[in-house]
Amino acid sequence: MRVSAQDHNALFLTESIHVLQKATSENSLKASVKSISKNVSSKQQQELYILQKLFLGTKYQEEADSINAKSSQLYQEAATLASNSKNIPLQIWIYTQTGFYFYTYNQYETALPFFLKSSRLLDSTPDIDLIEGIEILKRNAYFFGTILEHEKSIQYLNRALNLTTPYSKDHATLLNGIGNCYLETNQLHKAESYQIKSKNSALKNTDTLRYAKVLGDLARISIKRKNWAKAEDLLLEDISLSEQAGNDRNTMFARLQLGKMYWEKAEINKAYNTLTKVLQYAGSKSYLKGFEYDAAELLLLIAIHRNDAAEELFLRRSLDTLGKIVKHTEGEEAISKISLKTQKENLLWELEAEKAKVEKASLVRLMWIIISILLLAGVILIYLHNKRRLKLQNSEFERKLLVFQYEKIQS
Repeated sequence: MRVSAQDHNALFLTESIHVLQKATSENSLKASVKSISKNVSSKQQQELYILQKLFLGTKYQEEADSINAKSSQLYQEAATLASNSKNIPLQIWIYTQTGFYFYTYNQYETALPFFLKSSRLLDSTPDIDLIEGIEILKRNAYFFGTILEHEKSIQYLNRALNLTTPYSKDHATLLNGIGNCYLETNQLHKAESYQIKSKNSALKNTDTLRYAKVLGDLARISIKRKNWAKAEDLLLEDISLSEQAGNDRNTMFARLQLGKMYWEKAEINKAYNTLTKVLQYAGSKSYLKGFEYDAAELLLLIAIHRNDAAEELFLRRSLDTLGKIVKHTEGEEAISKISLKTQKENLLWELEAEKAKVEKASLVRLMWIIISILLLAGVILIYLHNKRRLKLQNSEFERKLLVFQYEKIQS
């Protein structure tokens, strides 16, 4: 079986990415790129240069644990360079990684153009041609789910699911993602069905953290059904397992759900203790302002309930500051704005595609008209030519007949 040049290059990029992901410093990253660059084509060297920029951006991101000017510039430069290449799978990979960088820090509006580009290319590229197809489809799905494009999110998650096996950890993750899309659209029966499948898959593949996350999502379903006791048990187990796995972010998210539930049940002291822990952790990370705001908002209600004027004043000031940040990045208003912008961009893209299709059809129609005219002209010319030839043949025949008759008379 022959391997095409495209398949060979995709394999080269996939292997190169896996090597560069293991680089532990800027120097080791550059050394790896230099080593791989030996005995490869100039095109592949250029692609390695693009990957180097992106991975340098990742290194600075990991060091800062936040969005930063160096990383942002390197990611955007990599995306610009990729757009000038003719390698579609590479473009999809770079656009997705760049978009996900901004998405990670809740910069949804900045992430949007990159995900729109990757999405349009994904919609016309076979999954088998993708670089790290499962991860790329999953990251696009997460972004579109966040901006309320749940149908598109489910579409990408299902495509990724078709690339996995039941024995892969990704299998549980993707089922969990589909379940969450249905949960967000209040389709609780479907949501629960997918979460149970995800839980069983996580157990089968000993994925403790995914199992914990699924328990938290099942708890959210129970909360919607007002099944408080079951939700509390699920969330407490989620928190315990997340702490054991050392995943502070998931621990915080589970505590936030638990704190909200305690407030709704009027268990004020439990709500206060739980939400205070959320506020402490979220406040330590610059990219968790949305969670910090949610916790502070509930703690303000508790302060009002307790007639704690000093705490109330402090929380109102905090919420005023946080609100200005969240409003423009991850608040409901910001997400709705981005969702509308996405729909507008997709509509314009569809109109452009339709226009191009119509123009192509018009061009084809014009070509057929021209070809038909030329064929008709050719038929007419052939007809006139044959008619003239027949006329000449008749004239010649009549001339010969006259000669024959004359010669006969003479004889």
